[in-house]
Amino acid sequence: MASPVKRSRARRSEHGFVISELILVVVVVTALIAIVIVSVGGIDSQSAERECQVQLRAIKAASEQFYAELNFYPPDDKALKDANLLSPEESPDYRVVTRPGETKPTYETVGTRCT
Repeated sequence: MASPVKRSRARRSEHGFVISELILVVVVVTALIAIVIVSVGGIDSQSAERECQVQLRAIKAASEQFYAELNFYPPDDKALKDANLLSPEESPDYRVVTRPGETKPTYETVGTRCT
């Protein structure tokens, strides 16, 4: 016959987790969630920056194509649209401006997204 001391120890281990184990699990899960949130925030800002770079390259390429075809730079975005080279929807955060007397266009940001 088994001793009463061994039976009571076996029963105690079947009751579940100790409160300190539960606290440890909650702390670890909270830390993992915090790491994921910080990582996702960084990815979002990087993708926005890349999108701004893509838009700027597109408007610059359209301006150069305009120059290659007509031998002068577009005075504004409307000229690019009229030449069917770039619609304003393709580059909503930038606009092209060529001021009188200038030989090269400038690319200005629209809004605060791309700075």
